Amino acid sequence: MAAEVVFVGCVTEVLRKLNSVLDQEIRLAKGVTEELKKLHDTLEVILAVTADAEKKQIKETVVRLWLRRLKDVVYDADDLLEEFSYQLRTHRREMDSVKYKTLILCNCPFLQKLPRDMGSLKNLRHLDLTLTGIEVLPKSISSLYNLQTLNLSFCTYLEGIPKDIGALKHLMCLDISNTKIRELPNSITCLYNLRTLKLDSCPNLEALPRDIGALKTVRYLDISRTNIKVLPESSTSGFSDLEILKLGRCKEATTIAFPSLIELTIDNMLNLEEWVAPPPLHPAAFSKFSSSFPYLTKISIIRCHKLTITPTLFPSLKELMVNCGNGKVVNSVVRSNLTSLISLDIFYAPELMFLPEGLLQNNNLLQSLRISDCPKFRGFCSDEDDDKEEGISSHLHRSSLQSLELFDCPVLQFLPDVRGFTSLQKLTIQNCNELKSLPDDLEFISSIEDLDVDNFEKEPSSPPSN
Repeated sequence: MAAEVVFVGCVTEVLRKLNSVLDQEIRLAKGVTEELKKLHDTLEVILAVTADAEKKQIKETVVRLWLRRLKDVVYDADDLLEEFSYQLRTHRREMDSVKYKTLILCNCPFLQKLPRDMGSLKNLRHLDLTLTGIEVLPKSISSLYNLQTLNLSFCTYLEGIPKDIGALKHLMCLDISNTKIRELPNSITCLYNLRTLKLDSCPNLEALPRDIGALKTVRYLDISRTNIKVLPESSTSGFSDLEILKLGRCKEATTIAFPSLIELTIDNMLNLEEWVAPPPLHPAAFSKFSSSFPYLTKISIIRCHKLTITPTLFPSLKELMVNCGNGKVVNSVVRSNLTSLISLDIFYAPELMFLPEGLLQNNNLLQSLRISDCPKFRGFCSDEDDDKEEGISSHLHRSSLQSLELFDCPVLQFLPDVRGFTSLQKLTIQNCNELKSLPDDLEFISSIEDLDVDNFEKEPSSPPSN
């Protein structure tokens, strides 16, 4: 019976080792973990049967033979666990010694937490947790002093970031977009090397830290589709070098005072009626610096239904897109002397009736013009008579235009004279039912490569036969 007692003790010790392995804070491969759990369950059964045999003092030869074989299985399991534990310890030491600089764990929706000692990866530069199930970041994240990029986008269960995030002095890019984050810790204003801050599509975020303007190195700021209603005063002076700004739902913002802007997106600002420009950098200068936005090359105005007035001087503007706006905002911008404009895209401007012909006459660089879903758009007119049908012009000559696309403009009646469009390569006209015919001189434009038109009412060339 003493042998059985020793055997029971052996099984108990093996179970203890196995529990120790399973409890370690290391993510084992799914198959390995499942096999270890099966071994654990088997050993528990063996322990129960052995203890029962000892209690009943079973002497049968068959049972004793069976118990001897179980003993061999348990000893083999013990040897296996000893080796496995050794390998785990070796792997952990290797993990601690390796100088990881990039760790990408993106698109792992079942990854819900990181090891507590994550901060031990002192050499880590880039950490990507996009599309994971992370709910809370370990505090040790703030110890990754060399981290330059932290991507938490689409971590849809994440509601906050560590309060000491400001300790990441070398952080240059922080992306928390598409998360449930409710507030930013004040320490974020200590990220003095931050260049990019993405907070878009965070509907629970209602405010920025009061001293956010301390981030003087920020070049890219996206707060679109958040519930941030106002920019802190510190941002006006602090973001003096801001190049890309994407705003949304900022109810009280009317002045956008960032002279270094290269790209601007105004999205879903439903109460914005007038976009007021700050004073120019050099108002007396006869150059682009007499503009408030001397470097602005791209403007996107989206779902700003009340906006009717904009600044009128954009000397470097190359791309203009108006999506779900009114006709007045379109004309307010295009009436500017847009001599640098390359692309104009207008989508769903229900009140737009005409575009000024000066848009084509005065712009030698315009390459792409796209107008779609404008139910009242009829054509181009002179700048003086933009609200009168008799002002419609058919003599616009621009050799730079390469693509002209018109979609779903049901009352469009007049196209410009295309003879001057010697560079035109693409002409698309779809669902413009009032347009009866194409320009007669279209056939003389040899540069056209893509012609796509429909819905024209063509008169038969001869009477139908009976």
